[in-house]
Amino acid sequence: MSLRSVLKVAVQATAASLVCAAAHAGYLQWETVELPASSGASCGNGTPYRFFVNRTPFTSKTVVMFEGGGACWDQGACKGGTLLDAVNPDGIPTNYMTDWNRQAHLGLVTPFTMRLHPLQSVQTQSWNIVYLTYCTGDVHTGNKVAVYDNIDPANPMAYHHRGMVNAKAVAAWMAKNLKQPEKLFLTGFSAGGVGSAALYPAFREALKPKQMSLLADSGPLFNVPRNATPEQAPS
Repeated sequence: MSLRSVLKVAVQATAASLVCAAAHAGYLQWETVELPASSGASCGNGTPYRFFVNRTPFTSKTVVMFEGGGACWDQGACKGGTLLDAVNPDGIPTNYMTDWNRQAHLGLVTPFTMRLHPLQSVQTQSWNIVYLTYCTGDVHTGNKVAVYDNIDPANPMAYHHRGMVNAKAVAAWMAKNLKQPEKLFLTGFSAGGVGSAALYPAFREALKPKQMSLLADSGPLFNVPRNATPEQAPS
């Protein structure tokens, strides 16, 4: 065996050993973080808000993914059930990132949240990954409790639109529990695209990254008059 081959095998063995050690130490796997009620965070149905972190010991660079889904402003839509209704109406379980039937699909929903994505490789797959679940029906921008009774007036629904509160609480948690990021990349799809753009200043202020960037995927907001026609404001 040549010296080059020996060195190659040694490097591969060392890398494998480091990855195994990191996994045993709690890195390179999804960690569930439940925010306390004292933070004001919650899902729409009032259950605790949970998000997920996949850390690496090899870099401080971090990607934050805002999950997408529908929105709601009445009782029917907030109960969920259709593509455009509120997603995760029953809250976020602790096994959300390991249950294939959930919207995240083990992280495969986007290349930004999977270490080894089968369809696409992106540089952030080696970064720390923070996945902000979506369970508030407010495109991650709400800060109120609304009562809806248009479907069943005898049983009104109190719905916690706490998306902005949740996101800011996540940023505060990251500031306390993760290293100051050399690079911070905020992104999101659908409702998460709106949330990532709206919460960009809050994350920048809380985490003070050396560099920061944003990719709002299929969810930018535009100022449009309420009486605008589809021709005037196509979506």
